[in-house]
Amino acid sequence: MLKNGLLFFLVVSWVFLVNGNFDDRVLLSYEQYGLMLFVLVGLLVTMVFSDWMFSLKILLLPFFIGYLFLVSMFFGGDVSSLAKVIAFSLVVLLASFCASKMSVEAFLKAIVVSLFLLLSFNILLANFSTGIGLEEGKFAGDWKGVFDQKNALGRLSALLMVSATLLFISSKELAVKLCCFLVFVAAVFVVLNSGSRTGFATGMLISFLAFFFHMSYTVLNDPKVNGKLFVSILVLEGFIVVAILLFNAQAVALHTGNDGISVFGKFISLTGRLTIWEYALQQLHGVHLWLGYGLDNLWTMDHFITLGPIEGMGDFYPEDSHNGYVDILAQGGVLGAIIYFVFFAALMMAAYRAKLDAVEFVVFFTFICFFLVSNITESYTTKSTNIVNFIFVYLSAFVFLKEAKQRDGFLFKAPNVKSMKRFAFRSRTQERN
Repeated sequence: MLKNGLLFFLVVSWVFLVNGNFDDRVLLSYEQYGLMLFVLVGLLVTMVFSDWMFSLKILLLPFFIGYLFLVSMFFGGDVSSLAKVIAFSLVVLLASFCASKMSVEAFLKAIVVSLFLLLSFNILLANFSTGIGLEEGKFAGDWKGVFDQKNALGRLSALLMVSATLLFISSKELAVKLCCFLVFVAAVFVVLNSGSRTGFATGMLISFLAFFFHMSYTVLNDPKVNGKLFVSILVLEGFIVVAILLFNAQAVALHTGNDGISVFGKFISLTGRLTIWEYALQQLHGVHLWLGYGLDNLWTMDHFITLGPIEGMGDFYPEDSHNGYVDILAQGGVLGAIIYFVFFAALMMAAYRAKLDAVEFVVFFTFICFFLVSNITESYTTKSTNIVNFIFVYLSAFVFLKEAKQRDGFLFKAPNVKSMKRFAFRSRTQERN
């Protein structure tokens, strides 16, 4: 019981810290990363004193990051990016540990508790310490709370909207449902005040999809329904909708900081993202098309000096592509994209085989959609200390583990300190005999 409570507290603390970079007036970056390291150590200590296991398939993610690092070294990248490989691998290991020890519902509760505490802190700061809690300059007056920019607060609100909706669906207690509804309203209130249109749109869309997946699970488990036909129709309808949207979309104000797309004549601002995506894709030629530039090796000042600045963006130099899929290509090329696609295909196959229950099914597919949609305007696929990627890795590890248990798959049982001590004691006893 004590171990479960400690693990819940550590997960809540981790989620609290990895939602975004804090404003230096709230917490300096080295202080924030120091606290994150402290929580990581706590999780590691808990891990080495526990019996747990994971599916070897989850190791495809560290393999992917390791590949990006090797490509980076091949093209003269900074060896310091090895720290990111280690951090990413540790996070995969710890998320796998959480998947082994925490149910999906318990993990969901940890997310809601942590994000609501953080949201409440942001509301207080935005209203009573406006010098810190509000944006200045171009977005003056928008809420940013404890973070260094408003998009982080928008992401927090969107995640809380989705998490509260999922807990509302999965819980059978009326009191919990009421609390989830109030939390959802608070998250909507904050995202509107942050001015994050992408956060609001993502939160509403994915919350709607949560109810859709809930109904889909009921339909798929009806013996009178042909499940494969039902899924095929849904996929076909989704493909048609996306095709219609793409066919009626066109780029607007490219090579400016106010670019975007027009869909059926309705302008959707992307604040320079289209220009950044075009720049990144234009650099993929020759060997870089196949191998990419390596881990964090394209968005460096040396490359901007060599390749030139981004047309129309002035002295703005991004640290990533602001698109997870473009980032995979920019860092890993076609080969990196194939590796990541293999991982994702294996994940979908595992979800099909794992026989997920109602809560697991709805939470998994809802957050997968959140991950996929969020990566259109942000880059989370190669981030190590990021809440969106952490949730994605946890759910991936959970599904792979459940599949492996049911189908006698490749499982690794991690030894703990107690078992190693027993093994050492037995070895010494045998030597004496």
